[in-house]
Amino acid sequence: MTRYTDGEIMFFRAVAWSLGLSAPQEFFDWPIDTLQKICNGVGGEGSWLTPVLTWVYANYQASTAIHDVDYHIGGSEADREQCDKRLLNNMLIEWADCHGWSRWFKKLAWRERAQIKIAYVFVRKNGDAYWRHK
Repeated sequence: MTRYTDGEIMFFRAVAWSLGLSAPQEFFDWPIDTLQKICNGVGGEGSWLTPVLTWVYANYQASTAIHDVDYHIGGSEADREQCDKRLLNNMLIEWADCHGWSRWFKKLAWRERAQIKIAYVFVRKNGDAYWRHK
């Protein structure tokens, strides 16, 4: 499990705020130590892939931290679908910020965009095991 520092959590909040990422209010209101217990990097808690995925998606940590909070809050299956769509949209916003206007002409940017789409498909297919059903 990836453990974020206080500074990293504050940085993710700042990125989310500055880019206008969609997030539940709890992401901004809950104490940092609470978020450190919830936000576990990219991938499901306890998955052996989490450290690798966290490295692969290093530019999208604010989006994935928000997604971890969404999954912690939980709800219905329709809520999960909305949270997964929020992850996709937030990651695309971070992608645009990371690569700037020239993103449409860079192979690396297109590769990362494809990785974002793969992450969305993966979380839709496998995220149910980590979702807090209410």
